[in-house]
Amino acid sequence: MTRFAAFINSGDFFGFFPEYAGRRLIPIFSALALAESDVRSLTREGIYALTMGDETMEIVNLAEVGPSRQG
Repeated sequence: MTRFAAFINSGDFFGFFPEYAGRRLIPIFSALALAESDVRSLTREGIYALTMGDETMEIVNLAEVGPSRQG
């Protein structure tokens, strides 16, 4: 996860996909299960954590990350 966060924060994504330059990047880290410490780490980095809920995948830190990513 640390490498993913570093990649997102580096801006290198737009070097690989220049057609998306000028657009807002909304990072989401997905796994079937995530430890609470991993969710906290992703939240600190401003990255959504998508994991398996009772029946479907759900973003478990939407309230924490959502407001800082809007705009």
